[in-house]
Amino acid sequence: MVVGSVIGAGIFLVPNRIANLVGCSSAMLAVWAVAGFLSLFGALAIAELASQYPQAGGLYVFLRESYGRPLAFLYGWGLLAVIQTGNIASLAVALPFYLSYLFRLSPSAEKLVAVGAILVLTAANCLGIRWGALIQNILTTVKVVTLSLMTVLLLLGSRVSKISPESPKCDWTWSSLGLAAIAALWAYEGWHLVTFAGGEVSRPEKNLPRGLIAGMALVLTLYLAANAGYLHVLTVGTIQERTDVAAVSMEAVIGRSAGIIVAAMIVFSMLGAMNGLILTGPRVYYAMARDGLFFRRLASVSSTCHVPTYATLLQGGLAAFMATVGDFGQLLSYIIYAAWIFYALTVASVWKLRRRASSPPFRCPLYPLLGSLFVGFSAYIVLSNIVRQPVESAVGIAIILLGLPIYWIWSKNKQLEGVR
Repeated sequence: MVVGSVIGAGIFLVPNRIANLVGCSSAMLAVWAVAGFLSLFGALAIAELASQYPQAGGLYVFLRESYGRPLAFLYGWGLLAVIQTGNIASLAVALPFYLSYLFRLSPSAEKLVAVGAILVLTAANCLGIRWGALIQNILTTVKVVTLSLMTVLLLLGSRVSKISPESPKCDWTWSSLGLAAIAALWAYEGWHLVTFAGGEVSRPEKNLPRGLIAGMALVLTLYLAANAGYLHVLTVGTIQERTDVAAVSMEAVIGRSAGIIVAAMIVFSMLGAMNGLILTGPRVYYAMARDGLFFRRLASVSSTCHVPTYATLLQGGLAAFMATVGDFGQLLSYIIYAAWIFYALTVASVWKLRRRASSPPFRCPLYPLLGSLFVGFSAYIVLSNIVRQPVESAVGIAIILLGLPIYWIWSKNKQLEGVR
């Protein structure tokens, strides 16, 4: 779940942006390493909370236990309104672009493929957690094996003739490194999703921390190796000019069929990331409904498949609608940075919740040092986004805060039901 949810299209698309920001191979690899270790620090802190509260809902539960229901509801509201559903839809909309390398698609067929992918994966996850996990395991195995093979081929290959000269200098300024790290962190996004399904993990107090740590360690290794492979075959100048870095580097090793192979790798990676989002998100809406803060029907679980079917269908329907409309991308960019506010608050809550359980099943090492590093960089991400895009950031915050009156309405309804 961790590996499959994290590895999407980022490792194939982000190196170009990072190369343009920092300008040399050593800084590029440093950025990928720092972003990976920051994500691992977050995963270590989340692992302690997951071992302490192995319930459906993950971060929603941790925020509820630490700061109360209003803040937790805002996180769940943001997921359903834009973050989780919008990410599913954005992956689905991008899917036909890479499929076009394999099959010729008309505009109507592209829309059908996007919506169809959402509906098929949603239906499969309605059949039970084992079906969703089976799909995730298959797609993850394919993407890990193919990414590993690509990396080995690149590291064994010869350097291509210089398409572009090397960049003249490294940019080690904090602003450039910070922006590059933000881009790399996007490629590492999704490590926390497995906690949403914590209530369905066997021996969660042990397996959730193991899965988070081992999964992020594997992703970090794969990402560093893949970038080393790109840099072994291509110059930094070429990486700066070409967004299709994986295709260009593979073409240097195996020829013109590389575009088709890389497109297929990206398709499998995106499908795996979509399935991870579709599988985990409904567990948050289920937890909200169970707390009386959302439609009661979403708290029901199928008697045969033992999954929150209505919550899964609601998420799938909203994501399919977004994929059909196609104008949600700007909205997603407005709000996605706000997720880092909740990540930081969750990691910071470890210290607070430790006072309730002096010896949790898993204890994050070197906390609060690692947690402070994660929270500090999360604050940098949020503040830098506000400085660079003040209007868009205000819109994103407003969408999140729109959940407050909705929370008030649900809370009042619950109180009235209690009186009756």
